[in-house]
Amino acid sequence: MARSKSRQFGLGKLVSVLALVVLTAGSVIMIDKKVALFSRAATTATINVSCASITISPAKKAYLPGEQVTLTVQGAGLVTGMEVYFAPAVMDMTKPYPADYWDPIPGSYSLASKKWTGTWTVPNKNGEYVIVPNLKQGDGGFCSGNPGYACANCNKGTAAGTINPGIQSCLGCQLKLLVNSNYSNQELRSGIDLKSYWNLNPGNSWTYIGYNTFTSTTANFNSRLSIEEKVNACGYTLTPLRFTKDSVYGYWNNKNTTDPGTANLRFLVSYFEPNTAWSENTFGALYSKVYSFPANSTLPISELGPINPTHNVNNRMYDTFPFSYFYYAPYLYAERYIQPNWNLERVDRLYSTKTGADPICPGNYNQATDYPRYWNIRYIEDNVDTPAYSGPVLRLRQIEGKYPLNTGWYIREDWYLAPNIGIVQMDIKNLVSLCPNTGVRDPDCDGLGPMANPPAKMKLTGYYRGDKGLSVSVTPETVSKTGKYYLRAYYVENGKNIGYTGYLQAKSCIGSSCTPGTPFKWGNGDGTYIWMNNGVGVADLSKIRTLLTGEYHSYFRPFIDVTPADTTGETTLTSTNLPWSNQVVINVTP
Repeated sequence: MARSKSRQFGLGKLVSVLALVVLTAGSVIMIDKKVALFSRAATTATINVSCASITISPAKKAYLPGEQVTLTVQGAGLVTGMEVYFAPAVMDMTKPYPADYWDPIPGSYSLASKKWTGTWTVPNKNGEYVIVPNLKQGDGGFCSGNPGYACANCNKGTAAGTINPGIQSCLGCQLKLLVNSNYSNQELRSGIDLKSYWNLNPGNSWTYIGYNTFTSTTANFNSRLSIEEKVNACGYTLTPLRFTKDSVYGYWNNKNTTDPGTANLRFLVSYFEPNTAWSENTFGALYSKVYSFPANSTLPISELGPINPTHNVNNRMYDTFPFSYFYYAPYLYAERYIQPNWNLERVDRLYSTKTGADPICPGNYNQATDYPRYWNIRYIEDNVDTPAYSGPVLRLRQIEGKYPLNTGWYIREDWYLAPNIGIVQMDIKNLVSLCPNTGVRDPDCDGLGPMANPPAKMKLTGYYRGDKGLSVSVTPETVSKTGKYYLRAYYVENGKNIGYTGYLQAKSCIGSSCTPGTPFKWGNGDGTYIWMNNGVGVADLSKIRTLLTGEYHSYFRPFIDVTPADTTGETTLTSTNLPWSNQVVINVTP
């Protein structure tokens, strides 16, 4: 996870033909190691060439890494030659990149039939790719299918500052290709169901204890991850992950030698959602929103803090301007079904927000400060030992940084996921200056095993999964209206009591045969609420101004957070009904 510092087209089919630019001599050179996609086109009054079709055989939903295919491009008009290139589909194609960005596909062109044919071995890495032909005409003009110039206002180059305006448009074409090792016989292979490992359902929560040695002394901390109700943000159905902590040393934004650690995070993910531009078999993050750590709070882990719109990790990740994802979700974290050791590596982009604008919606991100981001994830079978869980896990090894690497922030995080629980451990290490491009590299730069001594680590101490109600009890059962009582709440798993941490929702009534009324956030009656810490909360009845005596019949369940009041651009979509606890009876006396 970053640290401080459309419709889905059928694969193997022709993507809709769009008006695409032709560049003239003197335009920026996008590639210089081969015949450039745009650099050799001569000034010309008329473009008489176009792409009639591009096809691939065999036509499939997805291709295995290293699979061999045949490509055919049919030209139209006075086509004198043709070249075909491919590139990862998630780079920003409107800006110049290193010489190895576009790679040629070998093939031959028939002047008589105006047809190009080539045999190609698809890349060995999982990912989305785009194939584009360059069609030549006799006076040196080119018509290209680069989708980087197919966006609004791009057909004349005006949306890309590096391209001269006023250049003619033409009819080009492109083909999008998915390489996915999880596909077999046109369908996703059955395998490990990652949804059962993540468990990101509203109301679920996890608490952790950890240490931080980023600074000169070791500091211990507690952190909490909770899942809010789903929201609509700019037309997307998203699940917010809320990270809070009890000190600046905790996760998210652990304090280190260059960062004060004064931030909390909401991470808004598309969690295997249908009806998106990408596959519902994937999940990833579309936005991140940062909040100021409530340093003056007496119980900071219970608070998110006020939104901090100027923090540089308020990011939008869901497109790459202008070529958007078509299978893998943006900021990808998981495909639904995988085999052990599944891996994806790619470069995409991060967009920060404009000052004063809604921080996430289209048009409000700051394109001037966006930059490429390197992302490499791999799921590895492993084992862990934590206070709340010991046993087999999948370890999600994440390496992330500003691209090219070693030009900015650079980090590795390993998240350990247990079946039917979620994240049970996190290891965090800053890789800046440890992984030089040449010379001796730290073993954790490239190693697939667990990190030996990560500067920050946290382990699971408790969790709640919304499949059943809490087991609750009170002591004493009889209390005066000016006294206190203790509520104990546990999530029971395999005969083990796991203490609940968080706020509760309650419903209650007075009398032996009463019906509970409207649920409410359990509190002291004075505008403050009672935080359960590892299964224990204390109710002080003296704070309630008007309290009737009698026999209270009460039920409890975890309270689910929603979008904070100071956060714009979101509408809550769900109202999850978690199971209620067993009934407890509290006798309140004068």
